Amino acid sequence: MEYCSGGSLGDRIRNGIKYTPQEAASLLVQIAEGLILVHQKGIIYRDIKPDNILFGHDNKPRLADFGLARLDDASLSLTTKGDILGTPAYISPEQVRGGKIGPPADIHALGGVLYHLLTGSAPFKAASAFQAMALAERVRPNSPLITDPTLPVDLVNVCLKCLQKDPRDRYASVADFAHDLLEFLAGQNVKARPLGLATEILRWSSKNHLLSLSIIATIVTMIAGTIISMAFAIQAVGGKAVAEIATVRSENQYYISEMRNIQHAVDQGSKSLARKMLVALKPTDTGRDYRGFEWYYWRRELKSTPEEFTVGVQSVRNAKLSPQGNLLLLDRSNQLHIRDGLSGLTHRLSTLPDPQLGDLDPDGHFALLTNNMGKGVLLDSRSNISQPVGPMGDQPISLFLLGPDAKEAFVIPVSNKSPMFCWDLAKNQRSREVGLVPKFISTPKLDPSGKKIAFILRSLQFGILDLERGTMLVSPALDLATLRQIS
Repeated sequence: MEYCSGGSLGDRIRNGIKYTPQEAASLLVQIAEGLILVHQKGIIYRDIKPDNILFGHDNKPRLADFGLARLDDASLSLTTKGDILGTPAYISPEQVRGGKIGPPADIHALGGVLYHLLTGSAPFKAASAFQAMALAERVRPNSPLITDPTLPVDLVNVCLKCLQKDPRDRYASVADFAHDLLEFLAGQNVKARPLGLATEILRWSSKNHLLSLSIIATIVTMIAGTIISMAFAIQAVGGKAVAEIATVRSENQYYISEMRNIQHAVDQGSKSLARKMLVALKPTDTGRDYRGFEWYYWRRELKSTPEEFTVGVQSVRNAKLSPQGNLLLLDRSNQLHIRDGLSGLTHRLSTLPDPQLGDLDPDGHFALLTNNMGKGVLLDSRSNISQPVGPMGDQPISLFLLGPDAKEAFVIPVSNKSPMFCWDLAKNQRSREVGLVPKFISTPKLDPSGKKIAFILRSLQFGILDLERGTMLVSPALDLATLRQIS
């Protein structure tokens, strides 16, 4: 067994280490990946808790202490019926009741760990183990938003879905749980939502048979006539529903088949083909999303290998690579193109008809395109949504540099008597002056922090302008070979 030198998650929590919502979600994805393999072997862990999550020398989490694990088969159970095993603070209701234990029990425990990371405490705190188990069986945990109202609602919904009392209301699998976390980390909408009123009523009535039956009897007498009229409508819709179910089954089978083909393509070394097949499985605006954890796994694996490629764009003037692996390209005519890092396809984005000036933000997400008066658009390459910008004053500008997160642009007027200034892109107005810039500068570059600009003068001098202090440092004249290396 591997020696885990990084201690346990429980140790880190007790030592006061805090996790941001994004860090907590990322950690749970890694734990879920390991648990998926465990469940595929037919094993239920049954005691997931911070003290059983250990960190190796690479700081990656490992599940340890399989002392309570058992095979997911009633005939092969390692304990007798009615035994209660698990840590009370994270135990599932079905474990307390001593019923059949399956993967939903581990999903409940994952939700308990996520709850602890978000709130700083376990879902249930009690004076004794007996009280903790009673709470786990009957009482809903408070929403993490009560502890911290600033928590992301989507992540809270993921957490509370895991902690539902009825296993049917939790995620169908650990893979589905991991998929929702990955969607959250990618800034997408998650599937987890609070239970609707109808579901709540059904769950309540299953536990209160006599009272619910009396209520139902009263209601039935009121709606008998309505049911008869609805029967005709149901008959008309029935054929359509059957056809829709058949379509869903067919599309799901196609998805499964394509995932096998992607695996085969990777095994044969055809990663480019695998990428194209993976992109083709993305849902359309009106279509169903069949993607599971395996799709996101291959997306990550297939874009991790460096490769040479052509972009199909002539005379590239500027290029930025986004964290998602997409390449944003600005050509010499200030037209904007994007190369999808997964499919390898390059297409032109909607821009101004004839932009005269342009720049990309350091992260490769945004492009600012304008005429020589600074009037144009700020375009988000991820959504292809643009917002109007400018004009940036009453004088022509020679160039601008787009700052981090596209919050502001640093504008250099044509006249060397006019100072460089900042343009607030959110408010679409001039915000502050930076200072005069030497005449005849070329190849200006903004550092990733947005605090300094490097440039080259016609006199073959290299300069750095500190935007916060308003100071400038200029080097002695350099030879052309050195300047080529710098630029």
